[in-house]
Amino acid sequence: MHGDLSLPEYEQIVQVIGANPSIPRIMLVPILTDAVARSFTCREARRIFPRVAR
Repeated sequence: MHGDLSLPEYEQIVQVIGANPSIPRIMLVPILTDAVARSFTCREARRIFPRVAR
């Protein structure tokens, strides 16, 4: 589903989800998992997902 997204595209998705209180935070989990699977570094993942990576 997210196979060809770039780092900025992941950031945009997370910003949209983060700005919309009606979207449950759990929706970020598969996106985060996919980002990690695509070998983004932990530092990148934390920067993209500050609300998830605590």
